[in-house]
Order: sequence, then structure tokens, then C-alpha cells
Amino acid sequence: MIGLLTTGFYRLRKDEINKHLLTWKISLQVLKEKPITGVGIGNFRKAFGDAQTTYFEQGEPTEQEVALAGNPNCPENDFIQLATGTGIIGILLFIGLIVSVLFSGFRNMDKHPEKLAITGALIAFYPCGIHQFPYPIIIPLDLVGTVNRSRDLRHSARKKKEYPKLYRS
Repeated sequence: MIGLLTTGFYRLRKDEINKHLLTWKISLQVLKEKPITGVGIGNFRKAFGDAQTTYFEQGEPTEQEVALAGNPNCPENDFIQLATGTGIIGILLFIGLIVSVLFSGFRNMDKHPEKLAITGALIAFYPCGIHQFPYPIIIPLDLVGTVNRSRDLRHSARKKKEYPKLYRS
């Protein structure tokens, strides 16, 4: 069933999907040039243009790849964009941040049920980054602050033996 849906969707949007795949392929070439630090945030377009020129000059691009080639502002995938901009260092920091937030969200969930909703929302946003759905990576990162603020409010309330105004009935 999933195969049928995937095949049908691909046939409906074949050129757009192939353009994304080509963009991701060349973006990974950009990452190979500077894997540790990346090309720098905001430098994707120039680095992509250079890598695409090299790809077409040295490789054997298909006619379809030549027809679909362009110079996008971003790779239309938040994770590839983060990797090309910041390299392995940025990806590892990002993964570390996400893992720490998820661990924080799953701890003591029985005492703090709101953590389940916030953590679930955080997890739900990540697939959107694969195709740069309308939500960039910054929105899930904003949820990180929400989780931490919620935890800090409850923690400070326990220390003072009183509840903040937010939780008074």
C-alpha cells in the first residue's frame, strides 16, 4: 500500500522530486569539501553553484539533471542545510541538543504530563525538516525553550513551597 502511494506521488510530482534529489546530491558534494566546519551559515548558494559547476564539468550528468539544474537559496532540507553550513561540528551540537531535550522531556513524565505533549510536538516537527515543510528548524528549537521554562517554573515553585501565578487556580 505504501509503495503504491509513494509511486503515485512520485509520478504526480516527478520533476519536483528529481530536482530535490539533484539538489541534495550536490549539497552533499558541498559538505564533502568542508566536512568539519561546513561552508559557513549563509554561504550555501555560492558553494552550491561552485559544486554544481564542478559536478557538470567533471561528471556525466544526465539530460534530466541538466534540465533540472538551478541555483537554489537552500537545499530545501533543514538537516542538509545545517550540515552544509556548520559541518559535522554543528550537526553533533544539534543532535546533542535534541537528545538532551528528549531525555528531559521523557524524565518524570508521570509527574509532569505536559512534558508528553511538548515532547510529542517536538518529535512531530522533525519530519517536516526533511522537505522543509512550512516550519523551519527554529520552531522545534523554540519548543526546547518551552520545555525548559516549564521545568524551571515547577522547580522554582517546589523550592519556594508556593506555585507561580501561572498555576494558581
